[in-house]
Amino acid sequence: MKKETVIECARASRRKTISELGYLIEGLQKDYDRLVKAQVEDSLKGLTTPDGSKGFYLVQHCLRYEQTIKVATEMEHWALIAEYTED
Repeated sequence: MKKETVIECARASRRKTISELGYLIEGLQKDYDRLVKAQVEDSLKGLTTPDGSKGFYLVQHCLRYEQTIKVATEMEHWALIAEYTED
């Protein structure tokens, strides 16, 4: 495999990982803000199953976390291959 190809794959994988992390963090921040607001308002909405736009989709974010880990592992592998080809 060509060195340039490996380096481009590593960079593309890094971009994908950063994107996945962005989605994960953005979604988790929204749910965190909703949970804190529900706690301050002493509302039970934060303890119930998802209710339209008021729900807390923590399970969905756990799945996003798993996807992010998978992509990050791929990124790490490409980075190691890129380092190996540079030597």
